Amino acid sequence: MTDLPWVICGQGRLGGRIAAILAATGNSPQPLRLVRGSGLQLPPLKLPVTIGTLILCLVPRDGQSPQADGQPQRASSGWAGLLDGLLAQVQRGELQIQQLVQVSSTAVYEDCVGWVSADTPTAGHSERALALIEAEQRVRQIAANSLVVRLTGLYGPGYERYQPQAMSHDKPRMGVDVRAAAAVIARLARQEGTGPRTALVTDGQIYHQGQLFAADPALPPLAALAKRERLLLPSHAASWPPTKP
Repeated sequence: MTDLPWVICGQGRLGGRIAAILAATGNSPQPLRLVRGSGLQLPPLKLPVTIGTLILCLVPRDGQSPQADGQPQRASSGWAGLLDGLLAQVQRGELQIQQLVQVSSTAVYEDCVGWVSADTPTAGHSERALALIEAEQRVRQIAANSLVVRLTGLYGPGYERYQPQAMSHDKPRMGVDVRAAAAVIARLARQEGTGPRTALVTDGQIYHQGQLFAADPALPPLAALAKRERLLLPSHAASWPPTKP
């Protein structure tokens, strides 16, 4: 048996920040690849491999799915079936995961209207939303102790194209700075927890028609807006720079 205390799949703009924060706290994660169909690409180690915490911070590429009778191919989300190989590794006894953390998206609330929290049932119709909902379900199957972190739109370094306040004239926008998101995910991953957990992370603000509102259902402008739009009520409000306690 081989023990790997921390492993991360995906070290891009967000995942790299998460890995750096963990390394600074003495929990440096080993980077490994997740391969569609076969699962985690393990180094030559004695099986089974036990991973303390596995963090999935992935942005899989979308593709095309073939259809019968010569019909045009339809768009296919990169999340579709992505975790099936990882699940198979666990079911075969090759891999044991004590905690699985998935960085997900608020796209799973695509068809929701009103105030949405981490406890709100998911609802979506697009390929991306349905595949992401399925991936979250796979996470629960893979590890009894699991954390799904649903992020709203990222802004900040590397994500300059998304400006929630400037883009809020047509509909309400929500967002979170990538640096704040990384800090929250690293902190949640280090906390002891049991069973399936879900976190919804924003910066705690609602941007609408160029104005800024705290995500508070009691605010009259937001109460009226929530009757026709989806508004996010975070379980974790993450600002940047971090507010002092």
